[in-house]
Amino acid sequence: MGEPEARTTIVGSAVEFRLDYEQTKQFPAGKVVHSDIISAGGHLWGIECYPRGLDEKANQGNYLSIFLRRRSKSRNTTAIFEVFLMGRDGKPCTEIETERIVGSFNNNGAHGDVSKRAKTTRSVPLTAMAGSGFLKFRADYENNKDLPVGEGVHSDVVSAGGHLWRIECYPNGIGTLAGGELSLFFKHMSKSGTGRVEGIFEAFLMDRDGVPSTTAVGRTDVFKLAGNASGKCDNRGWIWFVKRADLEENYVKDGHITFRQKCRPSITLHDITPAAFRVMLQFIYTDALPGEDELGDSPVEMFQDLLAVADRYALDRLKLMCAQKLWDNLSVDTVATTLAFAETYNCQELKDICFDFFAVEKNFKEAVFTDGFALLVQKYPCICAELKEKVRTYA
Repeated sequence: MGEPEARTTIVGSAVEFRLDYEQTKQFPAGKVVHSDIISAGGHLWGIECYPRGLDEKANQGNYLSIFLRRRSKSRNTTAIFEVFLMGRDGKPCTEIETERIVGSFNNNGAHGDVSKRAKTTRSVPLTAMAGSGFLKFRADYENNKDLPVGEGVHSDVVSAGGHLWRIECYPNGIGTLAGGELSLFFKHMSKSGTGRVEGIFEAFLMDRDGVPSTTAVGRTDVFKLAGNASGKCDNRGWIWFVKRADLEENYVKDGHITFRQKCRPSITLHDITPAAFRVMLQFIYTDALPGEDELGDSPVEMFQDLLAVADRYALDRLKLMCAQKLWDNLSVDTVATTLAFAETYNCQELKDICFDFFAVEKNFKEAVFTDGFALLVQKYPCICAELKEKVRTYA
């Protein structure tokens, strides 16, 4: 049998390798078809295709095998080899998942060949979700649900915040704490450089209608990862992302599960509590404040914190609303601290209302014995002098 027809064509940034399958389908396992020599990344490469597989014992001739071989002499090289099978319509086939290899190719010192092929691992492609900034990760649950604890599938490598990452999904969990739940992690794949990586990792399961879940199977995690000796950082994620029973009942569709996720750099905001930040975001998006019963044990302290935040970020309407809430809740216990906030953040009307409150003799006699008044005297002596004059005027 002569050499089968094979054609190598450069198509944009990809290489199309076309062979005559009719000529090769009766090949014995281990017989190879070579591509032309290809130049990429400063190296010469060749594609090797085994129509009946590389090894008869491994796959009994039932699978096609494909490899990338380096043909040029050079030192160790790391490359990403990504393969798509094209459908009859000339488009990448969607029924067979993309295979991606991230591997090191070592020089064997003879002809510059690769003496050891990179090990293939199954990766699931990530696709962008238009307009959302999220990536979609669709995993074959049916064929992977019986994997042992600690084994799973992972996504392509994706760049976010100047770092490389991938999603790792473990259908039967990971570690000694695994049991009846799927685990999901975000793995850092590049060196951090500074030894620390900060970011926000969001992940949601998509329901059978393609809508992000609004239940507990949506997660957001703000993380700070420290680099190790190799420069890589720890992973971040959830050992108990979702119970398998809930997953199989509500989220598996056509044997697959779909996540959407996003990783972005974190922004550090100083001198603002997480609770105040959440309320500020709610105000920005809804133009309303939550009810006082939703603000924790001390709504007055929350409004004081929000007054500071509103002044810092020039949210004038929020600042006015917080001032209104503070004078509505004015008491002998809060007047001194409220006056300090009014002075610090330039709320003259609120400051005048606090002076009016102090001018009432009964209020003054009780307020001067509070911790807030003691701090006011220590930190704001000018206000105390002004208060003294105001009280005399009212008297």
